[in-house]
Amino acid sequence: MPARDTRETILEAARPLFARQGFEGTSVRQITKAADVNLGAVTYHFGSKRALYEEVLARATRPLVDAVDGKGEPGGAAGGGATERIETALRTLLGALREHPDLPGLLFQEAAAGRETPEPVSETLHGLLERLAGLVRHGKTYESLEAGDPVLTAASLLAQTLSFGLLWRTLERPAPKGVLGRSQAGLEAHVVDFTRRALAREVGGSRR
Repeated sequence: MPARDTRETILEAARPLFARQGFEGTSVRQITKAADVNLGAVTYHFGSKRALYEEVLARATRPLVDAVDGKGEPGGAAGGGATERIETALRTLLGALREHPDLPGLLFQEAAAGRETPEPVSETLHGLLERLAGLVRHGKTYESLEAGDPVLTAASLLAQTLSFGLLWRTLERPAPKGVLGRSQAGLEAHVVDFTRRALAREVGGSRR
């Protein structure tokens, strides 16, 4: 097996294990068994289990920021006002979570265990927060969006979106359609409606 293929095979085998079991709960032996490679392959190709873990996280999470870029930023491909661009960014994130249901586990595994957030995850979350906060800030300045602190508002929107991705996977088995029987389309519609209400401008004492 060529070196590059072995490296890719290890990455593919390690990802679901890390997503389910976290860094501490996953052994090199489990990874190499799943990849069907010799026990020394992880050290040879990555140097350490930690380096492999960070590479898995980087590959899994950084594309989220790339997906939002150009669709969410002012002047990006999505067009429209700040609210529409924020909605597009959140729809993009929800789509990524549907396509890759292991992402919430990879994003929050270490935080849930009370350990330090791995650098690739921290970079991704900061990148997403920065882009959403920029849109809120732009809307407050140029479009009279009714929103509080741009960073905290962006954090609330991001937290809701990522949390729904985690809840969906956790609660889908008891219910036929996912979270409490709602469809994924219904979930996306709720997130968008919630976002509009959170950002709506107040007119005559009521929100618009």
